[in-house]
Amino acid sequence: MNKKIILPILALIVYVAITWPKGDDRKEISGTSGETTTSKEITPRKPLRGEDPNFKNEVVKPQEVEKKKAFRVTNEDAIAFNETQELALEKGPGFTPALTKEEIDKSPQLQKAIEALDNPKKLGSRISPLKAPMFFDKKKFENDADWRNEYLTTAEPARAFKSDPKSSVKIERVSPYYLEVLQGEEVEINVKVGPNQPASIMSADLGQFKESGLTYATVLADASGIATFTFKGVKGTFADSNIVVASPSARGKLKFVVHTKIPNDSKEN
Repeated sequence: MNKKIILPILALIVYVAITWPKGDDRKEISGTSGETTTSKEITPRKPLRGEDPNFKNEVVKPQEVEKKKAFRVTNEDAIAFNETQELALEKGPGFTPALTKEEIDKSPQLQKAIEALDNPKKLGSRISPLKAPMFFDKKKFENDADWRNEYLTTAEPARAFKSDPKSSVKIERVSPYYLEVLQGEEVEINVKVGPNQPASIMSADLGQFKESGLTYATVLADASGIATFTFKGVKGTFADSNIVVASPSARGKLKFVVHTKIPNDSKEN
């Protein structure tokens, strides 16, 4: 064999024999980081058996529920409202009474509403708040007696939403926002608009206005600008009725709430 090959091989064998670790001093190479550790350092830990000594087996006690004091209603309006609701469930609110011939004969606004039932396509504004009301012409209202009479003897529910934003007169509240009435009785709603100007009202929750026999009405204010509506607490109506009022010659609208109470016969006895 060629000496050039044999000599390097022999030198490598001698080097390995001298540097190779012996006995307990042998080191092993870690398979992850490439670092070497002695065999004493890689003694595996014995696995924990049984319960974790750091675990505390605490008994969770159910939390005691604090007894809260019963909530008591002290507000008079709230008490009246709850009483009305209870009576409505116990004895019922009753039924809206049918219109009598006498009531119809006394109310031109009611007559025109009944007329609209036969021709809702043409006269629908007299019975539906979804139909735009007739145009209000202030000059004609003040100077044309026939036109004014036609306007005042016709009721349209959507008038309660029509006002004049450019008017120098602002509608004002005279009656309080919240009113109460007992079934079978009446309560007045007063607002202030321009002197001798019209005002219209509408209830979105039943009831009846004495001025028309309907759930909406139009009236003429007096010389001081006070317009008066009379809400009747009829059977079939109970709890809160949301009401809107406006004038076509004044700016702004007003809201009222009338609470109709059911008579408590047990109290009377």
